[in-house]
Amino acid sequence: MVEIFRDPEKMSPLQSEWNQLAFRFQTPLLGHEWFMSCVNAFSYQQKPAVFVVRNHGTLDAIAPLATVNGTGMSRLEIMGASVLGEPGGFLFKNMRALEELTQAILAQGCPVHLNRIPSDCLELEAFEKVTSKKKMFVQTQDSRSPWLPIAGSWNSYEKSISASRRSGLRRAYRRASQTGALTFEIVSPGGDDLDHYLEEVVSVEAAGWKEKVGTSMNARPVLRDFFWYYAHATAPTGILRLAFAKMNGKPIAVLMGVQFAQKFWVLKIGYDEQWARCSPGILLIHEAIRWSFENGLRAFEFLGNDESWIHMWTDLSHTYQSQSVYPLTVRGAVSFGIDLPRMFMQKAASARRRITKQWHGKFLQPLKQTS
Repeated sequence: MVEIFRDPEKMSPLQSEWNQLAFRFQTPLLGHEWFMSCVNAFSYQQKPAVFVVRNHGTLDAIAPLATVNGTGMSRLEIMGASVLGEPGGFLFKNMRALEELTQAILAQGCPVHLNRIPSDCLELEAFEKVTSKKKMFVQTQDSRSPWLPIAGSWNSYEKSISASRRSGLRRAYRRASQTGALTFEIVSPGGDDLDHYLEEVVSVEAAGWKEKVGTSMNARPVLRDFFWYYAHATAPTGILRLAFAKMNGKPIAVLMGVQFAQKFWVLKIGYDEQWARCSPGILLIHEAIRWSFENGLRAFEFLGNDESWIHMWTDLSHTYQSQSVYPLTVRGAVSFGIDLPRMFMQKAASARRRITKQWHGKFLQPLKQTS
């Protein structure tokens, strides 16, 4: 039996069953806390349409979707995906439950956009199986996000980084030490100190290039709301991690992430541009990776997109596929016509952001300079 939950209050009681199902996939991005934070932050532009499959009273599958009407024509997409741009997916126990879920979604007769689904996942297989029997147009787009497996000692791993990169790191550490006392801190806050830490994260991120291009939490209050909700939802569980690079006790680079399934997941990073010569963003990530090695984690997940500056630590990446499904109806044709220019605009905006990162060094330019 398939139910569709559109009332956020009816989604809250699903938390325990939801997270039991989500744990099978070993990612925090499918947890109840993630999607309820999306509901709370994005409800003005996305209306929940969570498809749930139950058989004999047991929760067998969930599609955490939302109805989005941004272009005047409604479509279904993974909740929060178009705002956050992070990998997503469905939750399910077996292929039978997944196919039942897929059929119920496509039976709605509206376009469906699945953003950044793992390329080898069963969701794409299920949609391909169902759409092959129906008159639908399918468009796909590939993407990647880097990750670093953690094995062996930190010293051995650090020696595996190229000599030029290690030299660049030493120069950055030296520049920082010549300026003042550089320290690093990774905390798992809770209670009364959480909001103080979050304000520091927002403030430092707003002092960098993200503020100039309008992608910082300060420039986009909807992002600030999401990460605020998510931090308050995850802090009590003990998985929230906030990292800081400080100069003379003042934060100059920040990182927000979670530790889940023995992995460190990076959700947000930013730095104060007046300290760019010291490469504080690079140094903070380097220290976070060191911390992950020393605490016996299994992997470091950069999330986001496959940026060249990350390749100093790893050349490995997860592959994803974004898939848009349009029914061959008047509604589907109109939606595709509306979405096509939007797709080109998104690609152009992504290219502009990449160029901006290059001009602002992608945190890396100081590492390439000589002393």
